Amino acid sequence: MSISQLPDGPKTPNWLQQIEFIVDPINYLQRSYQKYGDIFNAPVVGNFEELLLVSHPEGLQKLLTRDTQEFFTPSNPVLNLIVGDYSVFCLEHERHQRERKLLMPPFHGEQMRNHGETICHVTEQVFSDLTPGETFSARSIAQNISIEIILNIVFGMNEKDRFYKLKQLITEFMDSLQSPLISSLLFFPFLRKDWGT
Repeated sequence: MSISQLPDGPKTPNWLQQIEFIVDPINYLQRSYQKYGDIFNAPVVGNFEELLLVSHPEGLQKLLTRDTQEFFTPSNPVLNLIVGDYSVFCLEHERHQRERKLLMPPFHGEQMRNHGETICHVTEQVFSDLTPGETFSARSIAQNISIEIILNIVFGMNEKDRFYKLKQLITEFMDSLQSPLISSLLFFPFLRKDWGT
């Protein structure tokens, strides 16, 4: 997609959009979606002038299934800070393809059927802890399910004490990112300093 073909997006300065996104991301995304549609330009992460946000399932499918050369996905400095520079999420081009190939064998054929059973079991277990009629956070439930599945399937953790300790640490870390103060440290490079204890 060339610069002239970029979808429209909010016109406020990038730094102000970043603050809006940090303070109230859901409202920022809903307002932008209502005004600009399923795909809009919202440079809220990193120092990009163009950052497309896609909300429609067909658009997401198109991005995830097309030839990777068709779209340029620059490394994301915020994601790098969270998962590390060598995470498969942050690698680009040939290096990304090589690392992805190494990760893919466990996610084929019979293994995927076994994983499907594990995913269903984890999901049922998480939902069984809810009380009918009780209000719950969909984000917390999805996060809980995702962490359990990643630790179980991707990392193959079966030792219960280590599993629950790591799950607790990851959950605390992810929850801390909901704080506008912590988010500001991630989004604005000039705040990324060692402030000591």
